[in-house]
Amino acid sequence: MRTRERVLQAAAGEIVRSGYHGTALVRVAARAHVTLGAVSFHFPTKQALVQEVYLDGVKRTSEAVEAEVGEDTEPLQGLANLTLRLASLLIDDDLTVLACSRLSRDDPTGHFAWRDTWRGHVARLADRACSSPGSTVNCSRKTLGFLVHCLLAGTEVWAVHADAERHAALSHLAAAWQQAMPGGRMDTEG
Repeated sequence: MRTRERVLQAAAGEIVRSGYHGTALVRVAARAHVTLGAVSFHFPTKQALVQEVYLDGVKRTSEAVEAEVGEDTEPLQGLANLTLRLASLLIDDDLTVLACSRLSRDDPTGHFAWRDTWRGHVARLADRACSSPGSTVNCSRKTLGFLVHCLLAGTEVWAVHADAERHAALSHLAAAWQQAMPGGRMDTEG
């Protein structure tokens, strides 16, 4: 792994652990097993480093969302699939995505708006789910969006604090969607 990538991953880990304000370049350097000079060579400021971590996580999230969202999937199933894919990113795939989520949660300015990467797709799927012929009477786009947001927030907490139990979150999340689906149906392959 190249120095730049090691520094990005180390910074992502520090952001997850300590948030933006608690992340120190000296700890990033130690975690990446490089000198502070090497960190500064690639990223002249903490803000530049954090911005790069954020952009990397957003890119990876966008790619996953685009790959997951399809017009041919039943909308409620699509919401479940998207939620599971985003949860998988938070748990398995890349520390920069989990760092994006932490930055987004901690940032009152809205500069780190990671959730905007997927919120529009969730809204469109929720609209389709509520307007489809088989939708329930009480279907609400806002409620479905809130459900996805809460499930992902819970997954983030689980990913950070559950250690060895982290992967159990995905099966619990799939089971939650299974129970939420009309008639308890859900395609759990994918």
